[in-house]
Amino acid sequence: MAIGKTPLVLGPGVKTGLNIKLDNPAELGADLCATAVGALSQYELPCIIVDLGTATKITILGENGDFLGGAIAPGLLISLDALAGGASMLSSIALKSPKASIGTNTPECIRSGMVYGTADMIDGTIERMMKEVGAPVKTIVATGGLSPVVIKHCSHSIIVNKNLLMEGLKCIYEKNN
Repeated sequence: MAIGKTPLVLGPGVKTGLNIKLDNPAELGADLCATAVGALSQYELPCIIVDLGTATKITILGENGDFLGGAIAPGLLISLDALAGGASMLSSIALKSPKASIGTNTPECIRSGMVYGTADMIDGTIERMMKEVGAPVKTIVATGGLSPVVIKHCSHSIIVNKNLLMEGLKCIYEKNN
């Protein structure tokens, strides 16, 4: 059913308000762009954005709102699938907060490794980014389906905003219409 509207496809040439400082700005993924615009529209800068989706993405906006870059690692579910698929004695489990860091059965051991390992990776990456930027980061925001499971185990104060990507898309739509 046609609705008589032309879709806006997020890509090069679309107004976002971001000054993208990547070696090749055209490489910036639409999801990273949208979450950055969402963060830029509502949080104090510099800002680190943690997106726990298919991939674990940690990006940073500088004090002037520049998209400085980031880090990408396999997402929790992809890692869990690879673990279950690659180790014949391990099966897939529901990913939820572990009871303790020392698991006493295989599912709890996997949960501990996945959740606490990801939380520690996030904390470590945030520390490294703050050192490289040389300025205190005023806001850290997380989004993505698994952010509520992991972020509560991080040592940094991190805001969980499950709608950040959609808020960014709305801002981009408004800038272009």
